[in-house]
Amino acid sequence: MKTLITKGLDKADVGEMRGLFKSSLRLRLRLIELLHDKDMVHYKAQANRQNYDSPSWALTQADSMGYCRALREVVSLLSDVEENTTKKRGPGRPPAEEKVPKPLA
Repeated sequence: MKTLITKGLDKADVGEMRGLFKSSLRLRLRLIELLHDKDMVHYKAQANRQNYDSPSWALTQADSMGYCRALREVVSLLSDVEENTTKKRGPGRPPAEEKVPKPLA
């Protein structure tokens, strides 16, 4: 569960929220499935050749990408995965404990 869900709650409310979150697993999995389906349908609709005929094609694409990004954000809130600490190291960087091979000279 993301810490954002319990942010600003009292300690007693945090415990209750964690219990409610865990007990809603089946509902959350179904919602995640529905959101993934919506994301895929929207993604496939973006590739429609008729969309390229619009003079505001770039704006339409930006709006579509924002919509898909919002769906993925909701999925991440519903998922049961703890927040990843690698985000603090920046995108694409391995975790601190993982050794990165040195490039060949």
